[in-house]
Amino acid sequence: MIKYTLDSPFYVSPNVMRMGQFYEVLELLSNSPLFGYGWGKSKELITAQDNMYLKSLESYWFVVLIDTGITGLIISMYLFYIIYRRLAEIVGFIGKPYVLSYVAFITATGKMQTMPFFIITATLLLKSQEQESQRSFVLEHMV
Repeated sequence: MIKYTLDSPFYVSPNVMRMGQFYEVLELLSNSPLFGYGWGKSKELITAQDNMYLKSLESYWFVVLIDTGITGLIISMYLFYIIYRRLAEIVGFIGKPYVLSYVAFITATGKMQTMPFFIITATLLLKSQEQESQRSFVLEHMV
């Protein structure tokens, strides 16, 4: 694989950049595959700016793998699965696309700052549906 330096005069396409990031993450993961390097290591690598591919990690999963390894990846995927299932059960038609589109977004962009918004919105969706169910139950038993 061709390694580009920070002062490289060549244009690097987004696909090449992502493949480079994937390669670098796998290289890092080979040293600490199960538990990664600990919370914040990915941010430290981005801040250091000494590797062109790790200047910005464009996928949530790259950050998870570096920081928490395969264990963190499995736990993170499981949490998204739980949220997906719960929203699908309770909210129905809105729940599935909401979770799937968010996972696609963080996979493509790596914008983890949106995670609190996702969790709050999912919680509000669940709460609103729960309250609607309680109202329906009360109205049914009043008649």
